Formats: sequence, C-alpha cells, structure tokens
Amino acid sequence: MILVLIFLYSINVMASNTISETVKETIEYNSEGELTDKTKISVDIDVSKDIDANIAFTVKNLISAEPIGLNLEGELIYLTDDGGKISIGGDIDLITDDSGLFVKYMGLKLGDKGNLDSKAKIEFPAQTWYAISTLAYNLSEDILLLGELRYDSDGVEIFSAEAQLKYAISKNVDITFGAELNDWEDDINDWDSYTIKSGIDKVYTEIVIKF
Repeated sequence: MILVLIFLYSINVMASNTISETVKETIEYNSEGELTDKTKISVDIDVSKDIDANIAFTVKNLISAEPIGLNLEGELIYLTDDGGKISIGGDIDLITDDSGLFVKYMGLKLGDKGNLDSKAKIEFPAQTWYAISTLAYNLSEDILLLGELRYDSDGVEIFSAEAQLKYAISKNVDITFGAELNDWEDDINDWDSYTIKSGIDKVYTEIVIKF
C-alpha cells in the first residue's frame, strides 16, 4: 500500500517538478560459463525544496535468460536542515509477490567528524525484520573508523557486528584492518543484502595499491 501511495503521489507532481531518469545495465560472465545481467531504471523527482521521490524498477536476466526477478521500489525522501535524509518506502517482487517496508535515516551528524546511517526493514509474508546502523568517524585526515551493528530476526544468528580501520599510508597506498562477529552476507557499509549467514567470526587485513 505504501508503495502505491508513493507512486500515485509522484505521478501527481511529475508534470510540474524536475525529473531525472537513469538506466543502468550490468552484465556478468563467471568461470562456470554463466551469463547474467541486471537492468535498473530509476526515476528521481524533485517534489519540493525539502522532499524528493524515487521510483526504481529492476529486472534480472532480461537479456541473457528468462527474467528471474522483477522488483519495483518506491521511496519518499525528506531532506533535513543539517544535510541528512529521512526516507520511507517499500518494494515488491512482481513475480513472487514478496514485499517489504523500510525507513532510513542517512547522514545523522555526530559532531564534526562522525556520521551515522541507519535502516530498518520488514519483509512480507515472512515478517522478517532487519536493522542496521553504520558509524563512520574520521580519527584524523588519513584514518577512518567504521563500526556497524546488524539485526536479522531470521538469521543463523540474531546479531552481527563489524569494526574496520582504514589508513591512507600515502596517496597510492591504503591499508585496512577489520574484525567481524557473526558473518554478514554483505561487506561493511554496503546494504545490498541483510542476512546473517553464519556464526563465524573473523579478523582480516587488506592492502590497496593504486598505480
């Protein structure tokens, strides 16, 4: 219902507000000979000075095979005075009828050096809850601290957490140290997936050299 309301509200303002459209096509070919693709069409609408709307339609395997995913997502975004964004929206898979509702607060300022992003979502018909909060804090000009807490009501574990320290040794060399409690399906500060997939803990390091 909330997705329909967002869509209808957006249609009403399209004629008199700024609209931008984006089409993104991603094609992948893996070592097992599988070819997959994803097409995403996004429409961004300037509703008013403080309110934006977004409608996105995503199709998986439109080119390479029979479509296996048709997802429609709508979102209303309120822009706060300090540069943050408060969003409410929903999505539905037009093939499976699975749907979800979510609320986000992006860009909550914590002093001059900190930023907190948070999102909560419920999926139907399973009624699975997900929640995530990510803190980014600049300890210095060259050192960034990331901390993340996650909740998955239907995961292998209920809670997960990760901390990561990024250090720019030079203009061309970055090094990262991190630790994770209960393995999350995605990387830190990357919210594409929300599942806690195992109770495995880990520590890691990464070196990036730019040429």
